[in-house]
Amino acid sequence: MLNSILHVNMESEIENARLKKLVAEQALDISILKEAASGNF
Repeated sequence: MLNSILHVNMESEIENARLKKLVAEQALDISILKEAASGNF
C-alpha cells in the first residue's frame, strides 16, 4: 500500500515538473512575441 502511494506521488512530481517546464517555455514564447511585435529586436 505504501509503495503504491509513493509511486503515485513520484509520478505526480514528475508530471508537475513537466508542466512547470511547459509553462515556462510558453511564457518565454509570449515574451519573445511581444518584444518582436513592439519592434524592440
